[in-house]
Amino acid sequence: MSSEAPRTGMPGHFGIRITEATKDRLTGEMDADEAARVAEMLGLELAVACHYLAPDDEVERFLRLVPLYDTTGRRRVVAPLVGETLVVDAGSHSIEGRSAT
Repeated sequence: MSSEAPRTGMPGHFGIRITEATKDRLTGEMDADEAARVAEMLGLELAVACHYLAPDDEVERFLRLVPLYDTTGRRRVVAPLVGETLVVDAGSHSIEGRSAT
């Protein structure tokens, strides 16, 4: 039996939830909070927003929450747009196809 205290604010499990299929959201996905917490639980170096056709409030929320839950201070988070290519190489990343603004 583990003597580690449970983390506060964490749900007891993560699962796939079927959501309504609309033109900008796919079904069976985690919400932004769940995904940001899973990035922390898995110790990801790079968290990538996905399952959207255009950035919306949930994508923006994910981009805000990933650094909030990051206990390492090193986690990076990106939200590529449709048609962009995420290139990950030896601890760095870039997005090809992103126009300068």
